[in-house]
Amino acid sequence: YEDGWAVGKPCENVVIRRCRTRRGHGGVVFGSEMSAGIRNVFVQDCRFEGTDRGIRFKSLPGRGGFIENIWLQDLALERIIGAAVHITLRYGKPDSLTGKQPRLKNIQICRLTCAQAKQAVVIEGVAENFVEDVLLEDVSITARQGLVAECVRGLRLKRVDLRAKAGPVYRLRDCQQVAFNDCACPPGTDVFVRLEGAATRGIRLGGPNPKQAR
Repeated sequence: YEDGWAVGKPCENVVIRRCRTRRGHGGVVFGSEMSAGIRNVFVQDCRFEGTDRGIRFKSLPGRGGFIENIWLQDLALERIIGAAVHITLRYGKPDSLTGKQPRLKNIQICRLTCAQAKQAVVIEGVAENFVEDVLLEDVSITARQGLVAECVRGLRLKRVDLRAKAGPVYRLRDCQQVAFNDCACPPGTDVFVRLEGAATRGIRLGGPNPKQAR
């Protein structure tokens, strides 16, 4: 991937439409060796069945590059083994060859459904390098676990309906500038949102009715 840095040409301006996958590492996967970067990718009208993850973004400290300006919409997922949506800057051990931090920002996921997954959404930055500007809009996922986010700045949740069989529906640790808008709180929910970490701040609830939580 250092050869990619030397050339300095990102993978960009890509359209993926009307694709169907069965099994495999993921439906659409970005990274981890992203060389000069990935940007301006549009994914629409796809169906992923039985894959390890549905949507995945992955990199790690020291790898450099960037993933930005990614739009995904109208996606149907079924029988996902791991997370329906997985965004991580912790893919394996830090790369010691360089001191470059990858940049992961401006990801929009709209109109996604998933009837079965182990985890609904996992977003993992690191303390020195937050994942930034992620939008989930009109997303409906049934999973054993809900959303877990750590070291994320600028997370927007609009009309998100997560049905988690265990644990909090949303667990935020060291997250900043998080906005909930009209997100469902299923009746009988134990904990709707759990906040952890000294760096957590700027959490806004708009629309959901957490009174339904026990």
